[in-house]
Amino acid sequence: MDSFFCDKPGLTAKTRWSYDQAFDAWRGLIGARPISQIRRPDLKLFADHLRDRPNKRGGQLHHKTIVRSLGHIKNFISWAVAAGLAADDRFDAVAVRSLTGEERLSGPPRRAFTNDELDRLFRSPLFALPRHHRDMAARWFLTIAALTGARTEEIATAPARLVRVGDIDCIDLREVGRKTSAAPRLIPVLPDLLGMGLREWGEAQVARGFTLVQPGEEPCTASAWSKRFNRYLNQHVADDPKLVLYSLRHSFRQMLRAANIGDELADKIFGHSTAKVGAGYGRDLSVDEARLFVERVRPPIDLRHLWKSVA
Repeated sequence: MDSFFCDKPGLTAKTRWSYDQAFDAWRGLIGARPISQIRRPDLKLFADHLRDRPNKRGGQLHHKTIVRSLGHIKNFISWAVAAGLAADDRFDAVAVRSLTGEERLSGPPRRAFTNDELDRLFRSPLFALPRHHRDMAARWFLTIAALTGARTEEIATAPARLVRVGDIDCIDLREVGRKTSAAPRLIPVLPDLLGMGLREWGEAQVARGFTLVQPGEEPCTASAWSKRFNRYLNQHVADDPKLVLYSLRHSFRQMLRAANIGDELADKIFGHSTAKVGAGYGRDLSVDEARLFVERVRPPIDLRHLWKSVA
């Protein structure tokens, strides 16, 4: 177990706690035994336990909770097989229970922006009349979220200095992307971001000794940014609990699909891990991939009214 966690130094405290909870529950079911003796029925026993275990309200555990907990154990087993500590007993064949009717009907907790909502956002007070540096940082945060699909915690900690892949400017998430194995990445800067002055803004932030969207001497946490923007969206875009800051990531994924750049490159830019063969190869962004991205990907609304106005 110690070796497994040593090989995953990027886990957050919250994720490590989630792993520990899953391991404790599994150990209680199968008891202490050498890893080499663990077989697929031992994992199926845990999947059945999650299926039948009630939640705090007396109902079933939510499907997402089950997927996460079983995924922790599968990650451990995959690591153990690769390390030669366990036999490959087709552990991936063990599946979680299917969705209940209620879970299927409830749909995703977040949705993408409509085009009208995106236009409303980019004509809202933060963009029309910023008052101070904190407002400028906030509008850059929203713009970067919309045009890169980066996660909230990634934008909150991203370095201000852009890097180049060939002649393409990129936002550098190689040290701050930690959500998945694919999260450390470079995201090419789209023409709209350059037209708005992202390069100049980044240089000014570097001169201040700030990160990319740092609003002042004290950095703002991802949680604080999220709470602020969710209130802002309710007030200025739409009062809908499914429309949140993270919805911009959903909208960006739609932009990637519309651009028809291929799933592999889309996943690489999006920082999304998949189980596809070859998905773990060539994570570095090539010049041709970066150029294809900036040539093909476009927002669904016209943002030229903001060019150079946010520099």
